[in-house]
Amino acid sequence: MKNNFKYSLVKNTIDSNDLIELSKWVTSDQRLTKGALNDSFEIAWSRWNGSKHSIFVNSGSSANLAMFYAEQCIRDKKNLKIIVPAVSWSTTVSPAIQLGMDVYLCDSDETSLGVSINHLEQLFVKHNPDILVIVHVLGHLNDMENILYLCDKFEVTLFEDCCEGPGTEKDGIKIGNFGKAASFSFYYGHHISTIEGGMIVTKDQEFSEVIKSIRSHGWSRDLLPETQKRLAKNYDINSFRDLYTFYYPGFNLRSTDLNAFIGLRQLERIDNVVNSRFSVYKWYKEKLYNRTWIQSCNADIISNFGLGLIVENIDEMVDGLLKKSIEIRPLVCGSIGEQPFWIKYKDKQILPNATKIHKNGLYLPAHHNLTKDDVNYISDIILNLL
Repeated sequence: MKNNFKYSLVKNTIDSNDLIELSKWVTSDQRLTKGALNDSFEIAWSRWNGSKHSIFVNSGSSANLAMFYAEQCIRDKKNLKIIVPAVSWSTTVSPAIQLGMDVYLCDSDETSLGVSINHLEQLFVKHNPDILVIVHVLGHLNDMENILYLCDKFEVTLFEDCCEGPGTEKDGIKIGNFGKAASFSFYYGHHISTIEGGMIVTKDQEFSEVIKSIRSHGWSRDLLPETQKRLAKNYDINSFRDLYTFYYPGFNLRSTDLNAFIGLRQLERIDNVVNSRFSVYKWYKEKLYNRTWIQSCNADIISNFGLGLIVENIDEMVDGLLKKSIEIRPLVCGSIGEQPFWIKYKDKQILPNATKIHKNGLYLPAHHNLTKDDVNYISDIILNLL
């Protein structure tokens, strides 16, 4: 569907040259399903992100599902207690519900829109959780120093949802490398696109092996040779039967070599995309900081997906921006605690900061193709509407 906004929220990163090269590759009798290019893309992503292991899947949502499920498989326990951010995305939360976990919402930080440290500590004390999931909302870094301290103190496993901010960095460490594992999304309009796709990164060898198995039905074909031999020996499986032996009740979350082909081309320009998005953020900050509330964090590089804004006159602001052909949307999901699927699960949950974001939050275009003049124009419209 064509976007008719002059200042659109996102821009496709797949260009005509990508499509031309893709068509050449497709018609050269290549394997289109998962194959060697998947492996190449995983290796290239690990190198770029500074991660030990990367596993390519068919979406960022599937990445979250696989992370949570792998942790269940390793612990051999279904009703794990998990804390998730109230301001996040539906499929950051819904896989935990679908897998039968006990899910608790954490309120938002007033500055970064990540998790509130005070509320998080209260939840740790009250519920003694197994897992914490954080979302770097619109690419803005959470308070990692305090989060890591609390996770260590209470022995909680940390997962990161990095779908909105690959390239955000603090002290030389990119997001996705602070916890046990992390998810990324390569959907249309994100920092890079594989049409559909996602990635899981982890520093844990066993975890990566379980992910690879449950990504492909639960079989062992994608695992290290020594892992395949160990599993076959444990269950007395001969080489003939092993091809169709399933060690976990898995899914089919695989992506394809077609998607990986695009991903490898996209990686060639991701640094430029990240730098451009950071420049856009700094231009907005020059115009709006101290004049209205805008999202911020203490990262050295902010690879923002969009710019979060909270205003009292939300209806007037939305109407005014749309009239100027500026595309905007609610600030992600708002509060998960006020979404219908959560109300059915646990009743409506009011959390002070998340509820304010739900009622008064929106986000602005911040993609890599915006110019400084574009940002100045959008900012001036906002200031006039305040």
